[in-house]
Amino acid sequence: MNPILGLARMLDGILQLYLWVIFGEIIISWLPPTVDHPVLPKIKHILQGLTEPVFSFFRQTFHLDRYSIPVDLAPLAAILAIHVVRLFVGQASRGMSPISVLFGLVFSTLDFLLMIYFWIVAVAAFLAVMVCFFAYHPWAKISIPFLSKLTAPVFEFFRTLFKSDLHIRFSSYPNPLDAAPLLILLLIAVVRSLLLTLASSI
Repeated sequence: MNPILGLARMLDGILQLYLWVIFGEIIISWLPPTVDHPVLPKIKHILQGLTEPVFSFFRQTFHLDRYSIPVDLAPLAAILAIHVVRLFVGQASRGMSPISVLFGLVFSTLDFLLMIYFWIVAVAAFLAVMVCFFAYHPWAKISIPFLSKLTAPVFEFFRTLFKSDLHIRFSSYPNPLDAAPLLILLLIAVVRSLLLTLASSI
């Protein structure tokens, strides 16, 4: 086996393993205080010890603390950085030209960011469906300010673009269905498909 290829695979495996560590830290940080288990504090301590130095690096380097949003951007920055490094190592180890590597990184990073935003909008779409069709369900009353900050400007842009509130009204239900999230989901799917086509043609 080519030693460079072997080294690239080993590095990719380490980065992939570290991604799971980050995801584990994120999931544990989301657990409510009522969740109590004797092993949980030990796991949390280990995961924080493995991730906090990296998170602190991104917070200090990119001044992530200056953004007044109720979420830590450091894990997202770390995940994005690992994604880019894995792409670069994988493509470079296959002997691809620098231009191909660069375009691959750009397209893959854009696709990665779109995928993240897709799931953010998907949550907004789910809540919109709950408000319309299941107005009396407790989930219909969930309010996520951070989610609104990320999606409201985009929704408002499309409402202005189409000169409509993008609400679909059903006679059988008291609340209208906000179609803006569904429209954005469709648009993101189309853009990701185009990016995939462009990336494969280079």
